[in-house]
Amino acid sequence: MKKNLFLKLLLAALLLGLFGCSKSDDGPLDAPGEESSPEAVSRFVNVKANMDCSSEFAALHVIELDASLNESGREFIIKKGDSNYFRDSISLRNRYALLRAENLLVPTTMAVGANGAKVPADFEVLVDLENPAVSYFSLAGHFVTARAKKLVSGGTPADSAISQAESELYKAFAFDSDSLTSTSILQYNFYSDAWLAEGVILRIFEQFILTGKFEEEEKSFESEFAEKGKIAKYDAFYKVADYLVDKIYVETVQHSNLYYKEKRIVNESVYTRQFYTKVLELGKCDSKKICESTKLDFEKSDFNDTTFICDTLGWVLATNVWLNTCPYGAGKDYEIKKGVVDSTEQYYYHPVLNEWKQLDYVQTQVGICTDERNGEYAFIKDYAYFKCGNRLWQKVSRDEYNLADIKCDTLPKHYILGRDSITRYACTEGVVTPLAPEESLYVENTWGLPCDTTPALVLGHDSTTYYVCDAQRLRVANELELSAKRACVSSNYDELLQIQNSFYRCRGTWKYANDTIYRDTVTDARDGKSYPLVGMGAQLWFAANLNYETDSSWCYNDSTEYCEIKGRIYRLAEAASKNKDSLLCPSGFHVPTKEEYETLMEFAEKWVPASQRMSMTHGLLSEKSGGKDYFGFNALVAGKRHLDGEYTSYEVDYCTSSEVGTDGHYRWLYDSRQYLTTGTAKGNNYCYMRCIAD
Repeated sequence: MKKNLFLKLLLAALLLGLFGCSKSDDGPLDAPGEESSPEAVSRFVNVKANMDCSSEFAALHVIELDASLNESGREFIIKKGDSNYFRDSISLRNRYALLRAENLLVPTTMAVGANGAKVPADFEVLVDLENPAVSYFSLAGHFVTARAKKLVSGGTPADSAISQAESELYKAFAFDSDSLTSTSILQYNFYSDAWLAEGVILRIFEQFILTGKFEEEEKSFESEFAEKGKIAKYDAFYKVADYLVDKIYVETVQHSNLYYKEKRIVNESVYTRQFYTKVLELGKCDSKKICESTKLDFEKSDFNDTTFICDTLGWVLATNVWLNTCPYGAGKDYEIKKGVVDSTEQYYYHPVLNEWKQLDYVQTQVGICTDERNGEYAFIKDYAYFKCGNRLWQKVSRDEYNLADIKCDTLPKHYILGRDSITRYACTEGVVTPLAPEESLYVENTWGLPCDTTPALVLGHDSTTYYVCDAQRLRVANELELSAKRACVSSNYDELLQIQNSFYRCRGTWKYANDTIYRDTVTDARDGKSYPLVGMGAQLWFAANLNYETDSSWCYNDSTEYCEIKGRIYRLAEAASKNKDSLLCPSGFHVPTKEEYETLMEFAEKWVPASQRMSMTHGLLSEKSGGKDYFGFNALVAGKRHLDGEYTSYEVDYCTSSEVGTDGHYRWLYDSRQYLTTGTAKGNNYCYMRCIAD
């Protein structure tokens, strides 16, 4: 039983990573006269192991070798200490020594039992004491050592024997890489190809631990490899290959982004694929065969008659998506293509996962749920209602779909049409209830009207109401569609259109497009100064503060340089004056009213995304003042002039022409909390000016 437990635990634990062991100052076991030997040279031993040295019995034997790699009879022990390495300086006669690990604990991640049992194990590896690199205990190094000793016994120099043994080991496992031999498998070199290849060999032999055949298979391989430097047959590895095929498939599907970017994962996959390709006789997969597929013809494999596809790293189990999209390579964001193998299927390129995904039925009917369509609703006749969220179409109830944008006012009774343009509702004093068909005024007003799916508006029988043909049903045109005299439907999806002084994109309905902001300029004929303009729905605003000098205007901090940056400061009374001789704005523009500022805020509140909202600034505040400036309005917290002539920088007042009471005037204020609010002040207060087109 103990032997079987050891077999089950031994090598899988090597996958747990590096465990260090350290030094003591013990001398040789059987060479008391070493200091008298003139040939002895102090050599530093520095070793890492991928095993656990926590056992109090763990030790490292350093065995002196002669030029033929035979043991000289002189042996040293380095016991466990406090550092993370075996490390000591020992007097030895020759360049090479044999490291024999004793009682190192080998934990296994796949063992049955509490906390994963650990078992002691012994390994031998050669160490080149003239090489400053850290030596490394591993199963692969153990195999190389056995083969090198055999080659040296036949007359091959030690250096050549080690190099040949490493090359033969890689060939035995079918590993092929130009950089494999850049470092020795006997040396610790994190992330080197040799280190990665050694990890794959561990994974291969771990399966024999689980079947209780580790000692049998490891000794058989070691004996054959040491004698011949190759494997005569691969029968023992069939089940191991099946396990690795499935493991690589899962890693590739579940971790595709990391898989293609991380060197460690890529190279481990390459060596693993090369190994099971050899064992399962899959044939060649090179750059000329990328995207070719083949069915495995190997009866002993669980994957017999399963399709594999050749990608840049080798053979891998094929999915339907890979087979149909592999030749396309990387696509554009949300690009849609037909399948290569099955042209009846459609696929789109996912910009976050960086891979092709198959279109499902909902996506083929209503399009792909993208970030831009987040919150958008969709309807498939006789199927279901959906809402776009987190790039997925999620089912919703009919009433949620139909009433998402419906406002039911307090009129005694009127009728509304659901978003699906099929279901009708009665709105009675704020309560919405479904309508029977015979009750709907909609039917009376739209009966027999054409519905040809074009963006053109359709006039109802009442000669007043306009309708839109959407999803083969008429719906009432919304405010933007009426202004544009053009509907937003599936046939003109993503169309960009200027409506009044802003641009909108058709995304289920017309939505404000801040990537295409309406801009213009105007020159003040009075002093020749030019000002940028920005469209805000039906309004056209200055995108900078007015800098027209009057007898009663000031620059911030009484410094003229600030006028060019922030504009001039005026009195509220002068801004609100109706006297033609004192009007501040240039021809074609005027001082905005309180109501015009409220319209501006309503527009901003409607269209600013939640992600762009900063307190109550609604995306109007410039980036220089800490805002997001979603609309290009460029509002500045330009500072404030007080009645005593002093200035502060943390707030700003904007003029309006609206008066209230005696010598009272409305103003618009950004305060220190960056809230945009309305207030009143006396006419001798100060403000900046934003003009608006007549």
